[in-house]
Amino acid sequence: MTSGAPNYSRNTIDGFVLRNASESDIQAFSAAIAYLSEDPWARAILYAARNKEGGAPQIIFDLPVSSQYNNFEGHSGARATLENNVPGTFNAIYWKPKEADEVFSTIDLLQSIYGNSYGVSSSAQTLLHEFLHATDPNLDKDLVNYSTRPDFLNVAERYAVLGANVDTASLGEPQHFNYYGVATYKENNPTEHVSSGANSWQEQSPDGLVTVTGGTYTSVSFASTSFPERLGTALHAPDIATFSGGSITATSDTIDIGKGLNDTIQGDSDSVYEIPQSGTTVVLNGSAYDTLYFAADVPADRILTSCAD
Repeated sequence: MTSGAPNYSRNTIDGFVLRNASESDIQAFSAAIAYLSEDPWARAILYAARNKEGGAPQIIFDLPVSSQYNNFEGHSGARATLENNVPGTFNAIYWKPKEADEVFSTIDLLQSIYGNSYGVSSSAQTLLHEFLHATDPNLDKDLVNYSTRPDFLNVAERYAVLGANVDTASLGEPQHFNYYGVATYKENNPTEHVSSGANSWQEQSPDGLVTVTGGTYTSVSFASTSFPERLGTALHAPDIATFSGGSITATSDTIDIGKGLNDTIQGDSDSVYEIPQSGTTVVLNGSAYDTLYFAADVPADRILTSCAD
């Protein structure tokens, strides 16, 4: 193998072959699939991808800027590779699990028109966008149909963007009204996002049972001269929570608990909501300023609180 060539190591996760995936990549992919699968429409797209003609698209991580894969340039995208390719389809998805797209009300890169940002979509949503490309039944024609400009680069992008919007509405992520979301944020959790018009970040635990809201997001606007600077800033989404085994660490956040959770929450000034009655135990281990809200039918002995002075 020559220097700089892709690593062909393989892992099979949830019916998809992952190439060149680190342990954190594997965890991110599993978390993204679990998150997307909460929505019936996204589940249908994933099912179609697993069962597509010629086999499910491979998920490829961290390719060099120039490679045998059609000179992939380093952003998430779907491509055709030379192996096992069915004409008119994409059989490889290149995914950057730490790359989150800032969403803009109006962007036309062809005309240098820039609008206001109004949210950030997660890297999991980017993955769904690429799965929509991989399962587009008219992909070969859609790629060369430019009737949707300036809002969408071509019909293929319109298909993927509007298709993903069905899922974003369900999961509370921002809707895309054009193709030109821009990857200006780096994130450690592939579900982290900012809903349309919101000023806080939100993310889920890997098992999907906990949703944490916190941090601050500020909408911005750009003139055409300042926008390229935004691309080079490599802004980082805040780490509003850490999930490790049975422990959640958060500070000054809102934590929504799912059914059947048995976790310890460590942090200060958190608000914990909606604890269902079925087998949920929560231990608050932190500041006396943590606040616990729960449904009236939760037995008192299911709620354990331990607050340090």
